[in-house]
Amino acid sequence: MREAALALQLLVVDPDRRLLDVYCAYFSHFGLRASCTTAGERAERRYVEQGFDVVMLEPHLPDDGEISLLRTIAITTGRRPLPVVIVSRRSHYQLEFPVYAYFVKPAAMPELLESIVNAAKT
Repeated sequence: MREAALALQLLVVDPDRRLLDVYCAYFSHFGLRASCTTAGERAERRYVEQGFDVVMLEPHLPDDGEISLLRTIAITTGRRPLPVVIVSRRSHYQLEFPVYAYFVKPAAMPELLESIVNAAKT
């Protein structure tokens, strides 16, 4: 899996700073260039400036920035499903755009890594 992940740029967005740190350390260990943030507005700016391959997102953000972020990804990539892996504490979240994968927390880290790598390929 490490070889497939080496060149991927991943943006991880989750309001839980401790969980975010765990995600970023784990994905970085497997060779992804992970950038992490707790807010949707910052995530959107980073996405536009840096052009990530995949976004892993907890859509329940305090600033409601997930809607704008998903719209920006849709416009930028033109891809369906979006190269987004949702990891949410909710079992269902109404999304405006189809995403590559949806997981309910707690999610197994190896499965998340595999989905992220596969989302980048589609």
